[in-house]
Amino acid sequence: MTLGSNLWSPPPVEAAEEFYAFSKQFSEYDILKLYSANHSMGSLNSNNRANEITSLICSAIDSGTPYSLVRMGDGEGNCLFTHNKYPELKRYILERISYIHFGENLVVPAHFERFLEMMNQSILSADVVCVPEHDTIKRGFHTQNENVDVRAVVGNRTSAISISNLINPTQITSSAWTNRHLLGYYEKIFGNRDCVGIVTSYPEIADLLSRKVS
Repeated sequence: MTLGSNLWSPPPVEAAEEFYAFSKQFSEYDILKLYSANHSMGSLNSNNRANEITSLICSAIDSGTPYSLVRMGDGEGNCLFTHNKYPELKRYILERISYIHFGENLVVPAHFERFLEMMNQSILSADVVCVPEHDTIKRGFHTQNENVDVRAVVGNRTSAISISNLINPTQITSSAWTNRHLLGYYEKIFGNRDCVGIVTSYPEIADLLSRKVS
């Protein structure tokens, strides 16, 4: 079956061929060994660490210490793709993520170096870096060809590779779904605070959050 044929905008033939080559260069074994799961000693932990992270956030608030968490998933991974030996694959994933986020194919490709710089700086400066889950990476190697979302699969793999190369021992990693895992801890984090600042494209969130944690 044609790669990604069951999904919208599957890759052209040249990009598909490069995807298979990329998957051989960075095999399932190569990427999964970056994780600390299944007795591996990798640097990436993609478990649910919401309870631990909540304690760290609260300690930082109480001490007035800056603290940051960043999520690096498939879309961010597309912007981290620096493997220029796969030009058609790179073109495909950058144009797809550009369209998904900006409604236009060329925003990200035209400013790739700037997006790459922002992604790298986000990884380097965060206290917590949320990474694609171990099982998500594994599943991408075992999905039937016609159901493979090439952009998402490549983005997740690239995020894992880039993060493992950039993080230092003072940082911790956790599941890419940490933002959801933290929902049950919002009252502990935000409750009884004199002031909580929110930067969002959804202005109704401030009022909703205030009602939930007051």
